[in-house]
Amino acid sequence: MPDQFNAKRYISNGVKISVKTVAIGAIADFEDNFGYLWGSDKPKNQRDEDELEWGEVWQKVRTSILDRANNSQKTLLDNLKRFSISKKKVYQEFNDERV
Repeated sequence: MPDQFNAKRYISNGVKISVKTVAIGAIADFEDNFGYLWGSDKPKNQRDEDELEWGEVWQKVRTSILDRANNSQKTLLDNLKRFSISKKKVYQEFNDERV
């Protein structure tokens, strides 16, 4: 780690990665399990009317999930700014019994 380790930046980056991972993972799981509803495995021009309608619904839900994740991330990072954070220093003592 660099000499000028910034604990708050380290935690902020961890928050960003965690929130994005949860949101994108949830979206991916939903698409894997329900993508057949909107014909996710077909080109758009080969989808039937129901699949196109489900596709529109899914896009609204997907956008809502991402917006909520972004809002949660922003709130977490704003709250983090209110605190002073530093890295805890670890000291190890060695006893040399040979002396």
